[in-house]
Amino acid sequence: MKGAVKQEQILEAAIRRLSHFGVHKTTLTEIADDLSISKQALMYYYHDKASLVTSVLEKIAGDYIVEVKKLMAKNLSLNHLFTGLVDMRHSFFGRYHMLFIQMKTDGFTRSSSEIEATRKQAEQAERIALAERLKSEITQGTIREIDTDTTVQLMLDTMAAFAYSMQFTCPIPTEDQLQQLFDRQKNAVLLMINGITTK
Repeated sequence: MKGAVKQEQILEAAIRRLSHFGVHKTTLTEIADDLSISKQALMYYYHDKASLVTSVLEKIAGDYIVEVKKLMAKNLSLNHLFTGLVDMRHSFFGRYHMLFIQMKTDGFTRSSSEIEATRKQAEQAERIALAERLKSEITQGTIREIDTDTTVQLMLDTMAAFAYSMQFTCPIPTEDQLQQLFDRQKNAVLLMINGITTK
């Protein structure tokens, strides 16, 4: 790569390699080679792999928030909004599955305050956006009076419970198993929406 490498280019190269090979099988040297720069040039921005992985996860979380906001802006029905959210999560997991799987068991990520703060920020942004949509539906009379924050948290917790259950039974799921997971998540949130919809 000719000229000064930009931090954004490093992150994109790191995401490509980490998403394909995972954290443990990726080195800074390989990422530097992908960019045609020296490892020393790469370490100008990231002094070790842990700091680079942290920045990668922060970028992915930021991209996820952007996608949530785009989905909200489409003015979909509640059914299509929540099933669309499941589809979006499916897409993100498909892109970054090796990285996500290893994040579940990798020690340094659990102890990283930056990663934990980023995760909480993404989750909060998602919860707020969905709760605001439910409040709008209440105003329009399409759903009954509910505690929107609690309802959104229950929906997201239910989706997460299915994912955690799969993690214990099949740590590296097949595509068919993932599809079953996302289908179950869709069915669960549709049942919940049906339960709050005015008749």
